[in-house]
Formats: sequence, structure tokens, C-alpha cells
Amino acid sequence: MKSKIRLSGVGAADPYIDTEGWEELLSALVGCLSDNNSKVAQGSLKVLAKLVASPHKSPDALRPCFALVWGPLKEKMGDSKLPAREAATDLLLVFMDKLGMSSMMDRFKLCAGHKNWRTREQADLQSKHIRNTHMRMLLSRFGADDLSSLARGSTAQSSSPPSSSRSLPSSPPKALAPSPSPASGNPPPPATSFLGAVPSLQLETTCKYSDREALQQLQRVVASGGAFHAGFAPSLRALREPLCEQVGDLRSTVAREACATITALASALRGDDSWAHLVEFFVAALLKATYVTIQVISTSADACIKSIVHSGRGGGYVKALAKFIEGVRARNQVLRLHCVEYVTLALTCWHVTVLDK
Repeated sequence: MKSKIRLSGVGAADPYIDTEGWEELLSALVGCLSDNNSKVAQGSLKVLAKLVASPHKSPDALRPCFALVWGPLKEKMGDSKLPAREAATDLLLVFMDKLGMSSMMDRFKLCAGHKNWRTREQADLQSKHIRNTHMRMLLSRFGADDLSSLARGSTAQSSSPPSSSRSLPSSPPKALAPSPSPASGNPPPPATSFLGAVPSLQLETTCKYSDREALQQLQRVVASGGAFHAGFAPSLRALREPLCEQVGDLRSTVAREACATITALASALRGDDSWAHLVEFFVAALLKATYVTIQVISTSADACIKSIVHSGRGGGYVKALAKFIEGVRARNQVLRLHCVEYVTLALTCWHVTVLDK
């Protein structure tokens, strides 16, 4: 009965967000965030977002209220129901735009050790969103003319390879000699089917970008035969670190796509020396993902490692086997169990000469 009364009160609160005494309304709405009825909490979050976003509320007036809202808000960021988490995220973004960036970062650092993994994930995602929000604020002050000049400046800087960015070459070589497929011995498909996609593929670790789409594009390049051309191996070495970072990403869709990309590479490049040199780095990143609490990530990493082991059928990967043996002695029980399984699978698939090395 009390929840129904609160729900009706939350539904009728919109007209009063700009009236005198809005501080009392805000305090009452914060109290509703702990209600067991998710509709009450979700409705309160939406009304709070409207109240904070109101042009009649100055940042100085809202700043003392943020400390009151933050405690229940971070709990709602880890709510089991997606609509409540989305409403909490929207409110957080409104506070971010209203109060500025510096007041947010200290709060996010505290969330990094929160017991709820959903709260930790949301805090990490929103801290990455801060840079975009800040840039939008700056660009809105600069205007359109300065925006174009900034774009030209960033393009000029990207022509020299920065240490924090890894990407495929911006233009394909003029003479790109195809090499035969190590698996079939047949020549690869024409270069025109995939070279057009290579220049636009970038995995930059310093900005907000569509990680998932970039990984999917790399998979399409591999599927169309791009892995068998001479220019692909050097580009893949440059993408080693970004791919490993995506495997450890907290966003399950990105981590799963990174695992699918490595699986495609393992299938296409089996027996290739350029791939063998990269396996140990991918395996090290994937092993860390096999025991995370997000099931989508852990199962994707497990399946990816098994595909790598199968791709070494015959020759095998000595350094990857060393990583598996090291994992057998790890403290984490789940990692030990997985590594025993990988060692068993490797000994079943690989040639016995791998053990002599």
C-alpha cells in the first residue's frame, strides 16, 4: 500500500520541480530510491534527472545536494533491473553536465572497489564517457569554425604513430604481393575485395570509438582472405596490444567480439610464423578473462583459447604451453581448472616434439 502511495506521489511530482521548496522534494525523491518497488525507484530517478537538468537550478545550488543523492544513486547503478540502471546512468550524466568533470572522478574511484560488479562496470563506463562530455562542452564554446580546425589538427597528429595508439596502415602498399595460404596452398582471393576496408580500420586506445564495429570489420578482412597477404602480418603486430586490451574490457559485447576476432585469426593463420609469435600475448590476456564473474566474457575467452590450441594442431605453441603450465600453479581455482584442461587438450592435439622444446 505504501509503495502505491509513493508511486502516485512520484508520478505527480513533475510540476513542482521548479517551485520553492524543491530541496524538500529532492530529499523525498532520494528516500524513494531505496523502495522495494522498482517502478518507484525508476520514477524517482527520472524526476530527479528533470529536476537537476532544470535551467532554474544553478550548479552552486545543486552541489550540496549531490552528496545526498550519490549514496543511493551508486547502488541503483548496480541494480539487477536494467531500466533502473539506465535511469541511474541518465541521472549521473545530468549531474556530470551540470557540476563538471572534476567532481565526478573522485566518486568513480571509490566505486572501483564496490562489492557489486554492476556498479563497478557502470562506474568504469561512465568514467570513459567523461572525456566525450568534456569535449562536447569545449566544442560548443569554440564554435563550428574551430571545430573544423581541431579536426584538421587531430588528423595531422595521427599521421605520426603515437605510443598510445595502434592502427592498421592508413593506405595500402602500392605493390602488395599475395602469398599462398599455408593451409590449402591456393592463392588468396583478389586484393580488391578487402583492401578498401583496411585503411578505415583503427583500434585507438585513447578515445571513445566503436570498438565492436572495428573488431567486426577486422573479422571481415580476415574472412575475405586479407590474412594471406604480405601487408597483413606487420599490421597485425601493431594491433596486438589493442586486441589484448579489448579482451579485458568490462563491456561484455566488446570482450566477446575481441575473442571472436582472435578465434578468426587463429583459424585463418594456423601454421603461420607471424601468428605463432603473437599467440603467447593473446593467451596471457585470455587467461585473465577466463575467471571473471561476467559469464559472457569468461565463456568467450575459454572458447577462444581452445580454438587457439586447435589451431596449433601438429606443431603447437611452446610459449603458450608454458603459460598453461604456469596457470596450473595459480591461486585461483577456476584458472587452475581451465589450465589443466588446456594442457590436456594441447597434449592431445600437438606433436610430442613440443614437449622437448
